[in-house]
Amino acid sequence: MNLHARVAAVAAIHLLGRRRLGWFKELEVDTPVEIWCETDGPGDDLRFVLANDVLV
Repeated sequence: MNLHARVAAVAAIHLLGRRRLGWFKELEVDTPVEIWCETDGPGDDLRFVLANDVLV
């Protein structure tokens, strides 16, 4: 739970500042525009929508 909160907080700072995360080197644009927590999906419950409409 603590890890999820930290990752979401870091992503939120980048979202608010409209800055690249730099986590996905293969993507030219990895700026988050949406952050989803507790998505009821498989695996870890964090989902990011990036500026180029990529879901990670």
